[in-house]
Amino acid sequence: MHIIFQALLRSYSADKFKDLKAILLERIEQAILSKEYDEERKFLNLLFLLKMIDKNYLHKSASLSFESEADEIDKNREPNTYYPILPDLLQNAFNEINKIRKKELSIYCRIKEKLLKAKKGFVDILSIASAPMIMKLPDSWLMTLLDSVNDVIIKTRSEALVLLLNIPIISKNEVDSYKKSSIPLFDEAVRFNSKGNAVGYGDPQESHRTEAHIYFRQKRVSAILVYKDVIKKYGITFSEKDVYSMLKIRIPKFIVDEDRLLLWAKGITAGFNDDYITASHILMPQLEHGLHNLAEISHGTITKLAEKRQEEPSLGSIFKLLDGGVEEEFKYELESFLQSGIDVNFRNNLLHGLFSSFEIEKYGIYLWWLCLKLYFKLDEFLVNKKLE
Repeated sequence: MHIIFQALLRSYSADKFKDLKAILLERIEQAILSKEYDEERKFLNLLFLLKMIDKNYLHKSASLSFESEADEIDKNREPNTYYPILPDLLQNAFNEINKIRKKELSIYCRIKEKLLKAKKGFVDILSIASAPMIMKLPDSWLMTLLDSVNDVIIKTRSEALVLLLNIPIISKNEVDSYKKSSIPLFDEAVRFNSKGNAVGYGDPQESHRTEAHIYFRQKRVSAILVYKDVIKKYGITFSEKDVYSMLKIRIPKFIVDEDRLLLWAKGITAGFNDDYITASHILMPQLEHGLHNLAEISHGTITKLAEKRQEEPSLGSIFKLLDGGVEEEFKYELESFLQSGIDVNFRNNLLHGLFSSFEIEKYGIYLWWLCLKLYFKLDEFLVNKKLE
């Protein structure tokens, strides 16, 4: 219908359709009563197209429609169940009301609070889904994060990529500050799997450092989610061809075989399209292979050639070989996230099929972002110039 009226408006003025306003308003009321929110928004856009409502009315009404749809889902959802559409709807509501926030401040504040709660919801669900440790992020920090992107404008894929790459890696200063200002949550950390079996232990010093990394990692994930919403808001999309072209511009040293660019392109494209299950299964082996190559650049061949079975070294052995070559806190974050028994242990849980699909989605976004950082910003984390 929208397309039909667009075509008619090329031949007739909007005044010719003024008698339709009452009918369209009635259809909107019917859509609201029957909870057909998509239909409601279609008719709102049609009213705007026919110049029967102004932009402010459209943004306010569309925002309230998205909010009502989210409220309906929230009211009927089952306990301890994650609904991915809920934060998406509230993000849409926020994007609409944000355009007129000075005129509708009370609605803006209400929707912003709901969005904040929804974005924190997945953390609460993860705590039930055997997450290693969950720490509450301050509401004030999350609200500052949302405010910080109000005036961000993204016009190109390059600007979208830069926005994500500008999120900093966890630093030693952050970790040291956290350790000085807090006491360990436990004398020793014990990680249990979903069956109640202890699968990891850490001494107090290690567990406190891991706590700091988990805390600041949650901040990074929140920022990634908010920044990706900004990218979607401006309609920036990434095809595999687009990503491959970006990767070709500057190939990092750990890519020794350009054929692997295709795999990196497929994994990174999947992440840009919010398919973190596919991204994780493609990128995790490529990340491990890249770290293996960095170790070989520094130490020469690390395959055990002298032994009868010439096996490649384990990921744990690779991290030891990267000592002194990669910035220490970055290496600790990679090692802790990928293989620590008291942390996510992403690599082992993913490749051995121990993660639920929900856990892959929720941790996979961070793996995807780590791969972006490692690919495009590798030089920032290298201590050994031989690796550059």
